[in-house]
Amino acid sequence: MMKSLEEIKSEIKQEVTTYFKHAARVNAEPGIFGKITGKLRASKEILETAGQIAVDVANQYHEELTEEQTDDLKKFMKELLPSAYKEWLTTQRAES
Repeated sequence: MMKSLEEIKSEIKQEVTTYFKHAARVNAEPGIFGKITGKLRASKEILETAGQIAVDVANQYHEELTEEQTDDLKKFMKELLPSAYKEWLTTQRAES
């Protein structure tokens, strides 16, 4: 069954948001990262993983999308990741 572009965007947003929430919980556990450099490295890895999750979900529907829809989806993901990452950083600071 073919999903609409909005349904695909919603699925990507849900997967990325869920991942960031999980990453925030894991990263907030005491003793996991003792130094700031460890947290920065972890943040980069978390952002890269979130990006890969978004791409993996989008790739599931690649053949169903027109070129215009694919471009729209790429733009959406470029906007989604920084906002989700910023929300995750805010969570990190609040829990520190």
